[in-house]
Amino acid sequence: MEKSIKKKIEKIAGEFIKKTSFDISCDIKDGENGVIALQFKTEDPDVLIGEAGQTLWEIQMILSRIIKKQIGMDTVIDLDINEYKQNKLRYLKEIAKEAADRVALMKREEILPAMPAFERRVVHTELALRSDVKTESIGEGYQRRVVIAPAD
Repeated sequence: MEKSIKKKIEKIAGEFIKKTSFDISCDIKDGENGVIALQFKTEDPDVLIGEAGQTLWEIQMILSRIIKKQIGMDTVIDLDINEYKQNKLRYLKEIAKEAADRVALMKREEILPAMPAFERRVVHTELALRSDVKTESIGEGYQRRVVIAPAD
């Protein structure tokens, strides 16, 4: 990412943070595939993360739109607050592996709790290379779940 664009994004993120009235520090890094990684640190993350990360995703969407409008180009922002997403990814991968191990051992399918699309994708991706289990999503809307079943 060009330094001038990074400086603009730092300024925009800084102004956004000021308007929230939260005590937040921000670190900006170049992510993979042109993604701009914003790392927020705060003493009160629960309010900014929200239930199941919903508020975090909404803040990310709003901030992405503000940045896109002000710098005049498409940018992909990945906002994380107190490493919530990183920890969530680690947790989802662990849950997927443990469930897959049980399915492979017991030869019985297991249905994981309802998850948003992003979380289901993490589970599918984590288990895609395993030859002893297969995955599929079932259900509609907010009730979509991942089913882990023994491979045929």
